[in-house]
Amino acid sequence: MMNDYAVQKYLLQGVALAWPPDATPADLPDQIVKVTRTLGLTLNAVTTQGRFIAKQIEHISAVKHTLIVGKPNKCGEETISTVTGKAIDEIFKEEVRAAQLRCELPMDLRVVAGNGRGPDLVWGCTAWELTTAEQARTKVRRDVDGQEMVYDFYFILSY
Repeated sequence: MMNDYAVQKYLLQGVALAWPPDATPADLPDQIVKVTRTLGLTLNAVTTQGRFIAKQIEHISAVKHTLIVGKPNKCGEETISTVTGKAIDEIFKEEVRAAQLRCELPMDLRVVAGNGRGPDLVWGCTAWELTTAEQARTKVRRDVDGQEMVYDFYFILSY
């Protein structure tokens, strides 16, 4: 099981190296640091810049079912935080694809469809999971703890 210290090894605000638990930033290849920084900056832009906030509002406004806050959802309902998270995920992945076309990120960085299992981005033996800070531990337990690790490095990109 991963220790708390490992989750808090930040390369920059909102980016944590979750695997391996005893790694330090000095252990990371320069290419992975560069890609991780670019992903972190992209996520920061998606969650703070006005044009991306407007896109989030568009996504949320397009929802046809009932949006709720502060109670468990029933059939035909979805929490506003879930809808917002889905919007951020989709916008972030669009921006990653755009960065690839601008040659700011490797073309072989794989953007994984949002199926709820596994990381959001994979490049060789390195993976990145986009999630809320509250859900980070759950995602790490799902993808890292108690399994034979298939990634050399596993990062959490949190918003």
